[in-house]
Amino acid sequence: MKKTSVGIALWMSICSAFAAENPLTPLWNQIDRNTEWVLEKEQKLHFKTYHTQGMTKAGGRFFLSSPRLKS
Repeated sequence: MKKTSVGIALWMSICSAFAAENPLTPLWNQIDRNTEWVLEKEQKLHFKTYHTQGMTKAGGRFFLSSPRLKS
């Protein structure tokens, strides 16, 4: 749990540094639970993704956020 908290704090500080100068920040701040999303494209993945929360492509690489839920 401690490593996760440190990681989250570090990520938040990095994001806030970039947010101050990013022109998308005001738009990002308008996103809430009622925001309507539009599917742009589907990408088949040939591995277990568990409980996917988000995916983006930057250059030729995909970044996927996904916790592995255990019951």
